[in-house]
Amino acid sequence: MNGSRIVFLVIVLLAFPVAVESQETSKLILIDEFGSYPCDGFRGRIDGFLSELRDNPGSHGLVINRGRGSDEISAVMREEMIRNHIAFRGFDESRISYSRTTDGEFRTQFFRVSSAQSEPTERSKNYVATSVVSPVVVKEYNFDDLCPPLNYLNVFAKLLEQNQNARATIVVRGRTLSDARQKQKDVSTYLIIQRKIDPIRIKFFLTEKPNIDYGLDPIAEYRYVP
Repeated sequence: MNGSRIVFLVIVLLAFPVAVESQETSKLILIDEFGSYPCDGFRGRIDGFLSELRDNPGSHGLVINRGRGSDEISAVMREEMIRNHIAFRGFDESRISYSRTTDGEFRTQFFRVSSAQSEPTERSKNYVATSVVSPVVVKEYNFDDLCPPLNYLNVFAKLLEQNQNARATIVVRGRTLSDARQKQKDVSTYLIIQRKIDPIRIKFFLTEKPNIDYGLDPIAEYRYVP
């Protein structure tokens, strides 16, 4: 009997440190996952993620955007929109880390990381497009919609800065050629003068469209050519 009790105590004492260690290990909890999604629900899904983090103040968040080929550019754009919406909500951005991968289809995953020890590690904003092998068009609209805000030209400039072999073909539209030329001037000044992009990498095309609908038609198309 005594021998059995001694063995039992030894087992309990050996098991106890293991249990403590497991409690201190980070737990990755999937909160939400989605692919292409309409704007009217996009903000709501981000808000749901933030609500989960507010309810668990000892944890932090991880956002993973996946996309290969042209979807890699979409993943870059989506990350920017998520960042902008979180800043708009005034949430503590230091509690959230971001990552992008080129494996699998276009998807976003929101995780809550529960850990007694680890802290979120903010990765630098990487705009290197490793899997894009054909041109990708990014369309800019001149209206406010239900999606989180996004500075298309700023993101496009970062893509050109970090992908030195890439080129740009930019189509600018206006009700008159004068309108289109003014838009071209603004874009050219920003990319070439402010962001120091070599002008030899950029081609412009102007389009006059008297009946352009700024609520439906893009005012510019930024074609990323790898």
